[in-house]
Amino acid sequence: MATLKEIAREAGVSVMTVSNVINRNYDKVSAKTAERVEKIVRKHNYVPNLSARSLSGKHSHIIAVLVPEGSLPVRILEDPYRQKMIGAMEFYFRQRGYYVMLRAYKTAEEIISLFHNWSVDGGVFFYPPFSDGDMARILDTGVPCVVIDRYYEKLKPLTVDLDDLRGGRLPAELLLKNGHRRIAFACPFRSPSIVVRQRIRGFAQVLREAGVPFPARYFFNSSGSLEDGVRIGRAICAMSDRPTAVVTTLDRLAVGILEGIRLSGYSVPNDISIVGFDNWELLEYVQPKLTTVLQDLEKKAECVVELLMHRIRGEEIEQPHVTLDVQLLERQSVRKI
Repeated sequence: MATLKEIAREAGVSVMTVSNVINRNYDKVSAKTAERVEKIVRKHNYVPNLSARSLSGKHSHIIAVLVPEGSLPVRILEDPYRQKMIGAMEFYFRQRGYYVMLRAYKTAEEIISLFHNWSVDGGVFFYPPFSDGDMARILDTGVPCVVIDRYYEKLKPLTVDLDDLRGGRLPAELLLKNGHRRIAFACPFRSPSIVVRQRIRGFAQVLREAGVPFPARYFFNSSGSLEDGVRIGRAICAMSDRPTAVVTTLDRLAVGILEGIRLSGYSVPNDISIVGFDNWELLEYVQPKLTTVLQDLEKKAECVVELLMHRIRGEEIEQPHVTLDVQLLERQSVRKI
């Protein structure tokens, strides 16, 4: 691995300048010089001594990625959405010389303590369940933070989310266009993420605008697991007024429902149509190919990293709230009736 002197020589700057860039003292270095030095640092995979830097009061280069635990213990990487997002963010942070710490949490006090004890340089929150007051306390620590999939109207922290209202409307519009009128909806309604409620709202809006009823018995609350999907698929097939279609807020649940339908002696899409959400990679191995709502997780992760880097560097941020679009991918799981 290259030394500070070797990096300085290659960049044509002093060792102090390289040190300032590594420690993110950007007020002492021009943007052009900082960019040149960072490129050389990445090329040589230079790794600063984090413990020594923390002891000296310098930056740790640690980013805390934080997932709410809720009422039940959570295994952070079991969820395909978080797997993809965290994997992509870790890659982009690593390219910029940062390390990722994963942590599940329940309270704002846990976060504040973690920020203090680990001297993290930044925090990324997956759909935090905090009130405005608790989130304000966290932001008051001064640690730069980005929030994923949560809306805070008053605080206005840096946020990256989806057009989740449209994400709920698209499946409903597709199914109505194909003649469906008895449409079920399955989701982890008790999830701390507000995006689930936004998708339900968009779905219900379309049905209401079309004058199509959405009875309570067609709503299925779920843990979001494959096993719970199988349970829901069986329950749908057992109904006397069986829905002709079901919309879900995640593909893993949709795959479980598909299996539950198959085990009940019915088929997709001949008997029941299904629309998922996320475009899970394993859908390539599911038959029939699942129609789903695509969100670009790679782009989403990169937006999170870029926003946080701008805030850490103290740069002006033109767009502190990024909302990404969604796209409907029509495959084989929806039939016209």
